[in-house]
Amino acid sequence: MTDQVLRDTTSPRPADASSTATVAVQPVDGYQNTLLMTWQQNVHPPDVRTAFEAICRSLHADNGPVYVVVDLLCDPKFPLSETMMSAVNCYANPLLGAWLIVGGNRGAKAIESFLARVTRRQNVFWFDSMDEALAYRDGLDAEG
Repeated sequence: MTDQVLRDTTSPRPADASSTATVAVQPVDGYQNTLLMTWQQNVHPPDVRTAFEAICRSLHADNGPVYVVVDLLCDPKFPLSETMMSAVNCYANPLLGAWLIVGGNRGAKAIESFLARVTRRQNVFWFDSMDEALAYRDGLDAEG
């Protein structure tokens, strides 16, 4: 995966906003074809679109399925419409191996339910900790 694929994970913001993306995507050290998507509690909607665009670009840059570990431990306040519309192309892409979601809330469950119905894909796994999600990811390498 090239650095260029994931470099643009921020979007233009108002002058008074923080320069840090509220939804960020980066490779997971030590794991091939694995991304970490981290959500802050207060989400800037354009960051959602930018993050999912980065994931979609990586699906075409990597060889083999791509796994996305999604960190929701900050209990994000999802912009539901923006999240569902931005996620649908990634979610439906057959090159996306699985979403490994750490944490979650009602919003996350609603988004996952909607996307599963629309795309007819069942590739989401829920975990309580990052260690559990990465152990599951390790098992996927052992299977292949």
